[in-house]
Amino acid sequence: MQKNNLDSLPDVCCPKDIASVLGVSYGKVLHLIKHGGLVHIKAGNHYLVSKLQFIEWLNAGTTRIVDTE
Repeated sequence: MQKNNLDSLPDVCCPKDIASVLGVSYGKVLHLIKHGGLVHIKAGNHYLVSKLQFIEWLNAGTTRIVDTE
């Protein structure tokens, strides 16, 4: 998986875009969206995250995810 930087993100990101920046799997990003406080909207079956909201969430660094798998 090629890791992208924040500058390469579109203004509205899908989980695959965020996974690429963070260097994690698509499934982990869905977990962050559903349980980690990452602000998003759901359009049909698609989760969308504003680039600005993602950067704010990333800079806050306060979310702690406990993996229960």
